Amino acid sequence: MLIMREDDNNWPEPDRVGRQELEIVMGNEHISFTTSKIGSLVDVQSSKDPEGLRIFYYLVQVNWLKI
Repeated sequence: MLIMREDDNNWPEPDRVGRQELEIVMGNEHISFTTSKIGSLVDVQSSKDPEGLRIFYYLVQVNWLKI
């Protein structure tokens, strides 16, 4: 899974607007990500890591729709 290779160091830090977190466990692997609240894909495109943050954004959106 591509997200397991991502690194949130270049993603926006959580701020007063909010935070989003994603934790993934696959077998013996565990990874968690934290970033500021993403309002739209414009926020993703203007980040230092738009490709990685786009993967995070879509995973969070899909998981939100399942809740």
